Amino acid sequence: MENGNVNVQKNRQVLDITKTFIIHETRVNSAECEVLRGHYNYYGVPGNGRAMNAFRYHVGRLWFRTLCRRSQKTRINWERMKRIIKKWLPYPKIRHPYPEQRLCVFTRGRSPVR
Repeated sequence: MENGNVNVQKNRQVLDITKTFIIHETRVNSAECEVLRGHYNYYGVPGNGRAMNAFRYHVGRLWFRTLCRRSQKTRINWERMKRIIKKWLPYPKIRHPYPEQRLCVFTRGRSPVR
């Protein structure tokens, strides 16, 4: 049940939480961005960039479906929605260093810790 480094079930739970925010709001407000940033901060480990980009894409698709469902006159097309997503949804960033960089500790005189 693993997709790269991200547990698929956890990913689905966060998408469901984000979906409840999106259903009640037309625009992305700070709450959705905080959910995304929190997800990126937690899962932002080296080698997990593709999964985080996929998560951002799925959040954008949920937002697109919600906006299409609400529209009475014209529907928004995907090309325009991609521009809106690019402008409003934060991009994922790798927040944590590689373990060998994080755990490389030196004491006085630059000798490794034993």
